Amino acid sequence: MSNDAPITVAVMLRHVSARGGITVYTRNILTHILQADTSNRYLLLLPDRGLLGQYAAPNVTELLVESRGGFAGRIAWDQQRILRAIRGRGVDVIYNPKLSVPLRARCKTVFTMHGLEQFAAKSCFPWHDRAYFSLAMRFYCRKADAILVMTQTGRRDLRNYLDVPEAKIHVVPESYNEQCRMVRDEAERRRVREKFGLPDRFLLFVGGITPLKNIPALLRAFRALKARGIPHRLVLAGFKRLNFARDLALIEALGLRQDVIEPGFVDDADLPALYSLADAFVLPSFYEGFGIPILEAQACGCPVVVGNRGAMTEVAGEGGALSFDPDSPAELAGRLGRILNEPAVRASLAERGLENAKRYSWAVTARRTVELFEKLARA
Repeated sequence: MSNDAPITVAVMLRHVSARGGITVYTRNILTHILQADTSNRYLLLLPDRGLLGQYAAPNVTELLVESRGGFAGRIAWDQQRILRAIRGRGVDVIYNPKLSVPLRARCKTVFTMHGLEQFAAKSCFPWHDRAYFSLAMRFYCRKADAILVMTQTGRRDLRNYLDVPEAKIHVVPESYNEQCRMVRDEAERRRVREKFGLPDRFLLFVGGITPLKNIPALLRAFRALKARGIPHRLVLAGFKRLNFARDLALIEALGLRQDVIEPGFVDDADLPALYSLADAFVLPSFYEGFGIPILEAQACGCPVVVGNRGAMTEVAGEGGALSFDPDSPAELAGRLGRILNEPAVRASLAERGLENAKRYSWAVTARRTVELFEKLARA
């Protein structure tokens, strides 16, 4: 994007066909980088032949580096196979949107750290996952020339948990699904309501269903609200990930089966109406490095409640959400009760949320990321 000689950036995309927030980030940042930057050269390292052809542009070369799968296969892809693939191609910077860099790379390296939940919420992860993450991140952070984080919380966590030098850390916020806007069109609202069997009034969760998301606290808070007579149902929208069964078993144990709707993974095209129809969106996580659904809900005018740990309150902005202690279902029930029973609170959250979402832009994220690549390559 500068007027200097173009650089070559190799982008590690082994995870690009997975589901989850990191993949949402990867696809959006890559799309907007290629839209914004027509000067530098990009070498896209793709793990599957079926992914070729998605990013055709004059300054893009797609390179198939097949992955063998499994833990050993992933490590081999990250640390060996891509280095062989880029040899002799004049790469200036290797960029991984997800959590690692090749330790033997001879060029500059940068990766995105999406969150340090294995440190901040240890009980949500098996011991072997924590052990690997703790050891591997120390090597990757030491090797990387730069580390992108989404928030000031992410910056502090990198310093506190991994003692990363301040000069390596670059705060570049991500953004959200730009299709998310308030949906007033009755035909679209009716389409989504019928597609997922939604009631007139409901509370909403969107995200991967794992212990980190603290679904039991949400279910207990919801049961307390039902006991007070609210007519709502609870929609848990998202795909099931790690160790979800025990948390979801509470639906039956708490006698909530008739009041909980599980639509599974929701396509981006359906999300705006889903958020617009909900009376409140809840992200009760023990920790989030960012929390894209917070901004999606805000952009649709849906009042938001978040846990008070990690970066959630920072992302939601001042006055953009009610927060609660993730260990207190009673406190969560109280926050939701305020939204449902106090129109002024509901209106204030919706208004401030809409304003907060305007602060985020994938185009700005992409521009600042490219500027970092250029700075690293020319240092």
